[in-house]
Amino acid sequence: MDETISPSRRFFQLLALLYLALLSWMLLAPDPWIVLGEGGDRLAKQASRTFADYFQHAGAFLLLTILADRAMHVTGTDRFGLRVAMLLSYAVFTEVVQAWIPDRQFQWSDLLANLLGITSGSILAHLLHPSTSRADN
Repeated sequence: MDETISPSRRFFQLLALLYLALLSWMLLAPDPWIVLGEGGDRLAKQASRTFADYFQHAGAFLLLTILADRAMHVTGTDRFGLRVAMLLSYAVFTEVVQAWIPDRQFQWSDLLANLLGITSGSILAHLLHPSTSRADN
């Protein structure tokens, strides 16, 4: 059986890895907004513990979930379960590790927003391509 990977799938794999690296930096750096200077500092303070902060978390994990789905576009519920388990583990890991990073802290509300993003992204990814298109990969 020939297991060649299409160029579009390769593109999504690269995009997902780049996004994962950026998201990891945003979630795990003590001051990720420093690259934006004073404007980034003001933005971080305004968004902290507001609806915008939770929207950022949910949106970030929604996008990660859709990219992961496109990068791992395969058949079978076992792959879906594995993908969701990896995303959930990443969400929990990044939130728990923040307890040991200066100027960061673990927050249940952020973790909940991350999980909401994964759930929403999984539903949206399922709706974006019919089950029949999954059989061709």
